Amino acid sequence: MDNNNHLQQTNLLVSLIYLPIFLFAVSQAHDINWIRTAFFFVVMFVMVHPSIQMQVNYANMQLSKCDIAKTEQAKKLFKTSTAMDGLAVILSAIILSLEVGVGVLTYLLLSKLHNSNPIRLKKYAIISWLLTMALQGVLLFALTQYATGKIMLITNVFALQACAFFVGFIYPLIQMYTQAEDAKIGDLTMSLRLGIKGTFTLSLVMFLVAVSFMGLHFYNTKHLFHFYLFLLFLSPIAAYFFWWRKNIKLQPLVANYTFTRLFVIINTVCMSLFSLVIIYLNHFAK
Repeated sequence: MDNNNHLQQTNLLVSLIYLPIFLFAVSQAHDINWIRTAFFFVVMFVMVHPSIQMQVNYANMQLSKCDIAKTEQAKKLFKTSTAMDGLAVILSAIILSLEVGVGVLTYLLLSKLHNSNPIRLKKYAIISWLLTMALQGVLLFALTQYATGKIMLITNVFALQACAFFVGFIYPLIQMYTQAEDAKIGDLTMSLRLGIKGTFTLSLVMFLVAVSFMGLHFYNTKHLFHFYLFLLFLSPIAAYFFWWRKNIKLQPLVANYTFTRLFVIINTVCMSLFSLVIIYLNHFAK
């Protein structure tokens, strides 16, 4: 598998993190407008996130040695990504609201600062990690609530922090199998900086903090039963994480793409199902 393939697969894995956060934000919103919710889903998951993946692939092609064909392919990626960005911002501003359009534009600009050359904040481990937590956790949650229903950020302040720390938990783990490729193109990721053992230690701390904030959120909103449901759906993720952490000490090769992909799939499925259950309980079972 070549360098570009590795990085493209990593981008796809990263994009899967977004879905549970989007669904959880919907589950915690009030007075949901389902038409706006469906439209915002299309904006984020059909236009914005695919566009961000194209930006990353374009930037990686610039950093790698590629032939003329790949260079032409890179130019097409850039043009397509730019068109999708513009369409996402304009449609959000016209159909949803000017504020949502500005939010989507901010989301895209921060992504460009993170992924694109020559700024490429992705080169700086701590800045990249914190920006990813803020972008994929806090901003996506807030934008989703603002676009789909009555925004309740004060009520959901602990939920916002939980989402940020869950991104902080997952993101370093999915960087482990691309450490060599990241080093070649100059991206000093948290995983590369900490090593495999350090990555698991950091992720464990982020995991425990995220769970604590979820507990505070459901205690604050008087939905402790929802927290028990959360722990139930979380258990397969925790079981796989601790199994993975134990076995990686014995066999470092299990930090490969296959085990990483399985981890992301388990996380995405379990957390999405949890959020769908909460959406039903909060918006349809009353």
